Amino acid sequence: CIGLCMYFYLAARPGAKPWWPVAFAVCYALCGYTMAFLQNTMWLPTLAFAPLAALCIDRLEGRRWRVGYTVVLAAAILNNYYTGWMLCLFCLLYWALVTFKEKRAGKVYLKKAGWFGLHSLLAGGLCAVVLMPVLGMVSDAKGGLLSPQLGAGRNFSLLELPALLVTGNFQTGYLVS
Repeated sequence: CIGLCMYFYLAARPGAKPWWPVAFAVCYALCGYTMAFLQNTMWLPTLAFAPLAALCIDRLEGRRWRVGYTVVLAAAILNNYYTGWMLCLFCLLYWALVTFKEKRAGKVYLKKAGWFGLHSLLAGGLCAVVLMPVLGMVSDAKGGLLSPQLGAGRNFSLLELPALLVTGNFQTGYLVS
């Protein structure tokens, strides 16, 4: 599913050779982040939502793409709010890149910023019904249970690094607590 979403994004880009979307979609689907989190699938849907959000941002001028952007962003936030906010940051940076790459008048930038901001806030508002109670529960529970001892030390030796890059290799002793 991750590769298919990236394929849709890459195939919609102008000037792509016929085999490029397939090759780069496979590379995206098999990237190190994906392989590292194969056993923890709750993080993976955001990787599928990111190309879809980028595709909608590329076409924000059309009304149905604005609704598509809102739906994709809301679905990503509802799916996992931990990575949903990262997708929001990605969308903001990607929108700025796409928008300011074009040389246009200031009013056009303000209009685009207004539409982008409105639909981003709408996506967040759609999720607020579910996320506000979650925020209350997390702030009550998480703060009292954990008191992390963060430091600048290493969690593993460099000799152990190649073994940690193998798919499915996970040891809780390497987590910072």
